[in-house]
Amino acid sequence: MCHERFFNFKDDLDMMFEETAEYKKYKARLDEKAKTVIQGDDVIHLTYLQPLVNKKDLEELQKELTQVNIRLSSWDDFDVIKASLEDFSLQVFLLLRNPLSVEILKTIGLNSVWEAVKFATLKLHSRIFRNSSGSAKEIAQQINFGFMLKVNDKVTFEFKLDGDLSDELISNSMDKALEFIREYEGKSIPVFELPVYSKFNKKKSKWEKVNVREQIKKHKNRK
Repeated sequence: MCHERFFNFKDDLDMMFEETAEYKKYKARLDEKAKTVIQGDDVIHLTYLQPLVNKKDLEELQKELTQVNIRLSSWDDFDVIKASLEDFSLQVFLLLRNPLSVEILKTIGLNSVWEAVKFATLKLHSRIFRNSSGSAKEIAQQINFGFMLKVNDKVTFEFKLDGDLSDELISNSMDKALEFIREYEGKSIPVFELPVYSKFNKKKSKWEKVNVREQIKKHKNRK
């Protein structure tokens, strides 16, 4: 998930294109971006777009996470070649992997790490949707923002948070996301339904799973 899919795509490009000077520069940019990606059980990952999130924002997020002994991994996805625009996946998101995600699910969020994640999510949401201007504001209107919990090697839950949600709704919805995941505990999820992509319905105050295949078919039929 997240940056891994772009590393795989970069490998494909290596085989598709000759080592032109322009492509060598592009590969060098990817290698430089990859330096901020770190691994570990104490790591939370952020995929972001540089026009929306800057170095100061990253430093502030890391400072907050350090208080709960968490390190921040990051990947700037701006200006990265992709095969296609993904309408039903997150472009800017915080990702929690096992064992952090599983530990949080055990307590239904009642721990300091989850509170720090909620704080970071609120800060990013405000930075992107309320404090962006110019071209960054235009980009913000087109991206999907949210958070992911990867509970094992196969199952990842994606939660989209729209730009018009209030801080209170976001905080409450994040706790409800944990309950949403628990409903799937022990159940078999078909491969074609992974990752589990959901949007928060603020009128009903609950998470609703998006049938991605159905939505893609609708989009194709409109063309």
